[in-house]
Amino acid sequence: MKIKNICLHKNKNIGKVVYFVEGEKTEIELLKYLFTNIFHYEFMSIKRKGKNKFVFCDKFQNKNNPFSQVYVINTKNSNISSVSSSEEFIDKIYRILFEDYHLEMDNASVYYIFDRDRSSNQLSIIQNLMKQFQNSQDNDIEYGGLLLLSYPAIESFIISCYQDVNNLYLSSTNYKKYVYKQRYHYYEIDENKIIHGIKQLFNGLNLFLPNENIYYNLDHFANINLSLLDKEEEYYNAYQVYYALSLLLISFIDLGLIEVEEVYE
Repeated sequence: MKIKNICLHKNKNIGKVVYFVEGEKTEIELLKYLFTNIFHYEFMSIKRKGKNKFVFCDKFQNKNNPFSQVYVINTKNSNISSVSSSEEFIDKIYRILFEDYHLEMDNASVYYIFDRDRSSNQLSIIQNLMKQFQNSQDNDIEYGGLLLLSYPAIESFIISCYQDVNNLYLSSTNYKKYVYKQRYHYYEIDENKIIHGIKQLFNGLNLFLPNENIYYNLDHFANINLSLLDKEEEYYNAYQVYYALSLLLISFIDLGLIEVEEVYE
């Protein structure tokens, strides 16, 4: 599989989009930057405050595209099990979004963005959630969405925008330090850097899953997720590090914001 062409569609109507993220800062600030500075959509973030409270934070309006709105919401805690164990918390957010912003979640694209954190996220829980959250719009469950991991952390995406990652052998705890040391700032990412990040994403997917077509599997992503998880665990067992690979951009591909033309030989 080779990439023939990459297009960014910045004027596409994406409707309502909801991201649930584990981080209180990095993921929220990164998504805010990408959606407001690169793609120019309306944006709102909601952060958790205390045990059962949340607060509305940043809000960015765009008169040129008022029908495309992105909501980024901090999950109950950073443990991935919170996705399946915090229905009351998520239900409260859904209710507030409907009552205050007329957002019907049945019509929204929903994504869960988490790190592959070995210290707090059990493999069996991740596998079960991948089977459950395999489609951004219709999972036939009350709380649907698509689970997208970053191996080992969201910083993999930032790094991939700046450099090739195939020879990056960093332990999970050193990713933030590496980004800081290299001065890889998310707010300096532009369209060319995003394209570089897409190429790194597909290089990784081609390494582990050379015969899989991402577009063909977007409606049923569980098989891709589970196969990739297995390959990353094998890679970790061999090298004691994960291959730097963030699936964040899969959500942009799913929304039609990024189009990748592939050639299979």
